[in-house]
Amino acid sequence: MSRITVPELDFSRPQPVLGRVAPWAGWLLLVAALVFAGWLAADHADRLARRDAAELQLRRALAPQARSAADASALAAEIRYADAALEPGRIPWERVFAAIEGAAAAQVAVLRMHPRGAAREIHVAGEAADADALSAYLARLGARPGVARVRLLGHQPQGAAGPGLRFELVVEWAS
Repeated sequence: MSRITVPELDFSRPQPVLGRVAPWAGWLLLVAALVFAGWLAADHADRLARRDAAELQLRRALAPQARSAADASALAAEIRYADAALEPGRIPWERVFAAIEGAAAAQVAVLRMHPRGAAREIHVAGEAADADALSAYLARLGARPGVARVRLLGHQPQGAAGPGLRFELVVEWAS
C-alpha cells in the first residue's frame, strides 16, 4: 500500500513584503513624500503672493483718479452727443414690455424680443397654441397703446416639438 502524505497548510504564515525585503525603501518613500509636501507648500505660498500682488495692481489701475474740470466737461459733452445721436431710435422699453405682456394670453408665449436697427421696430418671436390664438394675440397687440402696426413675418407648425405654431412678427412703435 502506498502512503498518502497530507500537505501542511499554514494560513498564518506571514508573506514576504517590501518592508522585510528592503526596510530602507519605506524610509526613502517617506522622505520623498515630505520633500514633495514642502515643495507644494512653498509653491502655494508663492502663488498666493503673486495673486495678492496682481490684485493690488488691479485695484490701483481701477481706482478712481482725480479728473480735472476740463476732463469732466469733455466727458459731459461726449455723453450729450451720444444721447442726441441715439434719441431718434430710442425705444421706451417699459411701455413696450407692458404692451406685449398685456396682449399675451395663456395660449401664447413670447420667446425673444429685440430692436431692429434705427427704426422704431421690435422683432418678436414666440409660440402659440393654434392659429386662432395667434390671430387673437395679433389683434390684441395691435390695439395696445403705443403700437402703430403689427406685421406677421411668418409662422410654421412646431412639428416634433409638439402641437402649436412658432411665429415671428414685427411691432412698429408709435412715437
